[in-house]
Amino acid sequence: MSESANQSGARTLERNRLGQLTKLAAGGQGTTYQAPRVHLGFADNVVYKEYKPDVLRGLNVPQLVSLPQFLLDQPGAIALRLVTLCAWPCAVVEDQGRVTGFVMPLIPERFFIDMTTVRGAQRRTAEFQHLLNSAEYLAQRGISITESDIYRLIAAVADALTFLHSLGIAVGDMSPKNLMFTVQPEPAVYFIDTDAMRVRGNSVADQVESPGWSVPNGEELGTAFSDRYKLGLLALRLLCGDHDVSDPGRLPADVPADIAGLIQRSLSVTPTARPAPSDWIPRANSAAENARPAKAAAPPTVKVATTVRPSGLAAAQPGSPHRAPASPAAPAPARPTANPAQAKPTRVSSGVVWGIICAVALAAIIVVIVVQSTGSSSSSAVTTTRYPTPTTADYTYPTTAPTTATTTTTTPRTARNVPSYATTCPSGNYAVNSVTTCGFASNVFLAMNRSELPKLYLGITSPARADRTFDMLCRYYDTTSNLVLCSGGDNAEVYIP
Repeated sequence: MSESANQSGARTLERNRLGQLTKLAAGGQGTTYQAPRVHLGFADNVVYKEYKPDVLRGLNVPQLVSLPQFLLDQPGAIALRLVTLCAWPCAVVEDQGRVTGFVMPLIPERFFIDMTTVRGAQRRTAEFQHLLNSAEYLAQRGISITESDIYRLIAAVADALTFLHSLGIAVGDMSPKNLMFTVQPEPAVYFIDTDAMRVRGNSVADQVESPGWSVPNGEELGTAFSDRYKLGLLALRLLCGDHDVSDPGRLPADVPADIAGLIQRSLSVTPTARPAPSDWIPRANSAAENARPAKAAAPPTVKVATTVRPSGLAAAQPGSPHRAPASPAAPAPARPTANPAQAKPTRVSSGVVWGIICAVALAAIIVVIVVQSTGSSSSSAVTTTRYPTPTTADYTYPTTAPTTATTTTTTPRTARNVPSYATTCPSGNYAVNSVTTCGFASNVFLAMNRSELPKLYLGITSPARADRTFDMLCRYYDTTSNLVLCSGGDNAEVYIP
């Protein structure tokens, strides 16, 4: 047999039966690979996440093993929705009797977007972090999103949390990098890093939070109440188009009063005072119906090369081999039936779609099959490709498609002096404010890559502070100059001309 059951009855796969593993990306916890000989009943492509040995030693392995079993224990319709909402662990992987990781579905095709960059139009994961920017930034990147879409995405996140919480699942580390979005054919969301979720009070690893997405000091992490807080924070930052805002007083004046009230209550320091995610759904959908009409989007201002389309498997699935093609078994999360008046008259209701899908896919929901033939086409179709490695600590999906040689024409940015209050360091490569040292600025300068901006760089060390590390968000100072501003905790600022 190519799969077996451990003492708890959960499925396990032998590592040597996964096929020729193609590295996709590496992160703080481990490495992800494409597993060509593993097939799931609901997804065409599968990822194997292998933990680093030192990370494994600190994991609650029995809890990891329980996650595939948790899925198997759900009724078919519930299990189907869970795996189309999350990259849920579907089977643990063992090597000579020792658990090394797990397999999960790849990010579905519809949760990718084409972004305009100086390197050309590139296929990227549709992370919510892209939306936490100004309308001008979105237009430059070719991201088409309306005010109505934003409200419907807020409703979709709230709907997803309502479902997860009903199963006893708390997202915990809910941040705009581990949450994907789509607005076609309708707004929907998709969670990654699901092994970090807290299920019925138990976690695979200690609960952590992304910088800038922390609950008030002293509050328990990884609860439904912490998710409520972060839903309010996400809504605030989406509506403001800002990565860092935390003051509801900065909401645009045209935000409906009931939405502003939900945000205000969600950010309460009293967890029980925060509204349930289900409270958001009708109000966000109503706000979407009454949103301002979409304006014609301005064309991107960055001159770019032709979109790169890689060969091999990536050519068969436009963009990248680290996501699955669109599948009829992966619809958007169901809309609540309590608001039928808000549905478009010509749209088939999500409930009907789910009923049809569940009837067809129930038997195949979590069947794991490992192809045993060494000449399997699913194995031979893969070519080894080098991927960029994200610096975000626990983010183990690649963020861009593999690239080939191309000539890119860019619009040159203009020079801009650092602010008058900043001090230029002796090397001339960077400048600092009054609380930042040149030694620390040097480390930021070495970590920063202009082609990745805006980006959060984690764990940067400071020669003057051996007791801690810093997380720095680097972005261009404005839309036209080449000056980069990296900012972080304790008001640290580094300017890179």
